[in-house]
Amino acid sequence: MSKEVDALRHQHTLIGRRVGLKPLEQSDLSYLYSLSTNDTVGYRWRYRGTVPAIEQFVADLWLGVLTQFVIVDLKSSKPVGLVVAYQHDVEHGTAQIGIVTEPSQWRTLSTMEALHLFIRHLFGVHNLRKLYAEMPAFNYEDVSSGLDQLFRLEARLNDAHYWAGRYWDLLVLAIDRTEWETAAPRFDRVFLTDPSREPTSPR
Repeated sequence: MSKEVDALRHQHTLIGRRVGLKPLEQSDLSYLYSLSTNDTVGYRWRYRGTVPAIEQFVADLWLGVLTQFVIVDLKSSKPVGLVVAYQHDVEHGTAQIGIVTEPSQWRTLSTMEALHLFIRHLFGVHNLRKLYAEMPAFNYEDVSSGLDQLFRLEARLNDAHYWAGRYWDLLVLAIDRTEWETAAPRFDRVFLTDPSREPTSPR
């Protein structure tokens, strides 16, 4: 394989040092439903602690979604989360992204790596100029140590989100293509395998 083709494959890889991203399959639905309704995780994700019927969950899974991938731990080959891009605005070149993972993955390099792989994919494959991530303040407090290395805080909507008997600020994080292209090489060195080595595909 030529060096040019090998470099191109590396540029668009969905495989890092710790985790890989794989397309969502029918066999993943049970896991994703369990993760999304888990007591520890569910309130942070789409249903905010409510438990939909499995049929409703499946119907909602691709609603408004541009693309999404299951996060797979490369050592165990087990799924550990999901990354999703949604609300794609073709005219303005923007999209929202979200991530949900097992509690064991919070505040870890694996979660940062999954986000890095996903953002690389989105800017590399889709004609996007800017990505947004919205979350209530109680989510941000648990992940800020990682997210603030990838995103900047663009807006804070005071008392915009109601949960658990009180109102929380809604935070809008953003990263644009120019910012990403400047930062990406530094993160590549941390999260990607050596491009000369054959990566191990997630299963």
